Amino acid sequence: MNIQTLPIDALLLSIVDEKIEQLSPEEVALLNQESAACSDFLLPILAQEVTAFLRDDPSLSPTRLCSSLMLLAHLGETRALEWTREICRVDPRRIEKDLGWWFATEDLQYILAAVTGSRWAELKGIVEDLSLDIYVRICCLSAIAFMVAKGQIERAEVVTYFKTLFEKLLSGEWCDEELAAFLVCTCLSLWPGEWEEEIRELFGIGLVKLEIVGVDELREHLVKGEAASIRRLQRQVAVHDFLAPLRASKSVSDPIDLEEEELLLDQEREVPKAEAKRGGRNDLCSCGSGLKRKKCCADKTSPFGKIRFEACTISNGPIEEPDGVVVTAEERELLRDLQELVYVSPVMALNQLLPLLSESPNQPTYYNYLFIVYSLINRPHDAIHILKQTVTRFPRYLFGLVNYGLYLINRGEADKIPELFSNSYSLTQLYPERSVFHVSEWRSFAHLMGRYFCEIGEFEGAALYRDLLQRIDPDSEEAKRLQHTLARHLPRGRFKRSALA
Repeated sequence: MNIQTLPIDALLLSIVDEKIEQLSPEEVALLNQESAACSDFLLPILAQEVTAFLRDDPSLSPTRLCSSLMLLAHLGETRALEWTREICRVDPRRIEKDLGWWFATEDLQYILAAVTGSRWAELKGIVEDLSLDIYVRICCLSAIAFMVAKGQIERAEVVTYFKTLFEKLLSGEWCDEELAAFLVCTCLSLWPGEWEEEIRELFGIGLVKLEIVGVDELREHLVKGEAASIRRLQRQVAVHDFLAPLRASKSVSDPIDLEEEELLLDQEREVPKAEAKRGGRNDLCSCGSGLKRKKCCADKTSPFGKIRFEACTISNGPIEEPDGVVVTAEERELLRDLQELVYVSPVMALNQLLPLLSESPNQPTYYNYLFIVYSLINRPHDAIHILKQTVTRFPRYLFGLVNYGLYLINRGEADKIPELFSNSYSLTQLYPERSVFHVSEWRSFAHLMGRYFCEIGEFEGAALYRDLLQRIDPDSEEAKRLQHTLARHLPRGRFKRSALA
């Protein structure tokens, strides 16, 4: 058929009804050249099909709806935004059922970016509409990132806007792990430099769904740099060519292979010169002495060599109070009752703790119980707030230090642990004036230190604390959690036993 005499409406109908398998380069050029006519022809088709979709009308043609919308997105037709927004208000399960899994999970976010133009306030409205399904709100976050990659909006504007979203999450106005995780993912794709503190705090308070994204990804993207991150995003947008399946030739806007692009981006990243990998403790020391590291320089370079366990008594009796804290027999009885109530009925415990804390602001155990209560009733922002107060008011209170240490590890700041504990790696080092410790003190401390040594890659140190926990209280949650953490980091069987075992 002569392309010059091909009616544009016949070509469009063939595409939306999937009656043709390929488009020639000339036909693609004709679509772009006659974009206004194409849009005028396709918009009524889209309106008819979306209306049928919203009414759950059996006359709906999913093929026509998806094809006409994708063609309008290819043409950058902003008048299609109104109908796309209507689709977003439908239950995502219906979108997937009627329009297909690929449309629901992949196409929709790119379509939103393409048809929004510069009117991204429309997408902000969807993101902030708590009545909408989380999936649709997440799609809009991705669309905003794609619009930055395409140059439709300035990245600086998005930086400011996303900071307002972080504020809602960190203040407790919103409490949604999934939204928090995908907001972090979107920031990583745009390069997270300006949002680093907010992202770390979300990890610290435990408001990010770790199955979706972890703090390691934050570290990796920070190293990439902004330019490489945006290039990667631009290539991702380019890969999603709506007309690619119909192209007869790769001469027009060749589809891009994502795996090839990843390899290219890996080569482009400006990664700092890697430090020489430190060997294990049984490897020969790099100083050239001919000795194993554990018998040479390990003690000088690794926290593992600074661990010193002195003889002490581990008791199930009353916990020794921090310096300057005096507890009467009546208060001790009250603390015992509260300890049980905190776990049995945290809300009831909260109602008792708040007035007690007001009356006795120098009792650190009240702060610790309040931290536990807030954590149990899913108020992470309040939990971290009270935790920071605890560490400030009682800098030597062990349970405050341990919980704050776990908060730092969750933030990806394990390097701050030595300073927090005054470079002490055992309770006898931390409290040299004491010879008796409660079993719960050793449990919580050993679990934290095991986590710390896992984070810094000193797995032999982590195994030491794991074995200590198994000797003190093998059935404790701390022992099980540390064993699970070690199992995730290590090959099976490695460091199965330590010197303590």
